Amino acid sequence: MSAAVALFSGGKDSAVSFYWALKNYDQVVAVSIDYPGRPKQEKSAAQAIVAQTSATLLSPSLPFMFSSEQGYTGETSGSVISSKESAYIPMRNLLFYGTAAYYAEIFQIPDIIVGNYRGEGVTYPDASQDFLRKMEDLYALSMSRKYAGTCDHLRLLTPLLAYDEYEVALLGKDLGVPLHLTWSCWRDLDAPCMQCYSCKERERVFSQTGVITHP
Repeated sequence: MSAAVALFSGGKDSAVSFYWALKNYDQVVAVSIDYPGRPKQEKSAAQAIVAQTSATLLSPSLPFMFSSEQGYTGETSGSVISSKESAYIPMRNLLFYGTAAYYAEIFQIPDIIVGNYRGEGVTYPDASQDFLRKMEDLYALSMSRKYAGTCDHLRLLTPLLAYDEYEVALLGKDLGVPLHLTWSCWRDLDAPCMQCYSCKERERVFSQTGVITHP
């Protein structure tokens, strides 16, 4: 039986890669990581979407992880997050990929699915192929040798890497992803702020691809 661990935030891109995993594997474990300042609606979106599938949902918490907007104390300025930089979380993907690998090794699942799309690695170096390959090397150095023969390696797979953000949305439609249930806003509100970078990007991509924008 084939199995995969899928990192799933509750956002649009990770939802598409999660549904890709559902189509290509017999068993999927969705890992939706919680941390201070994570929008409650994003967490709820992940729970609602996974509940419609046969996947298992795990929600580990990283209570020490704050964004640069919050600082290490976790206190926010209350300002609208309008740029990519202000939403930066130090070592975010390193922590996320490490957490996914933890569960992959425990469950002896060789494949970890992430939602990186084409060109994302230019803006975010820790979403690049070079970073992912080096993470795989670290996995190989870190794994317990007792799994040799059953799960002697871990792979980070990027099924969306050939697609730009518009093509990812269209792929989501083809896969039947409930994209209207996903959450993109960086702010912790009851409804999307429509002012942050992520909200604006979502509106632009979804309006040009005919995807329903909001829950």
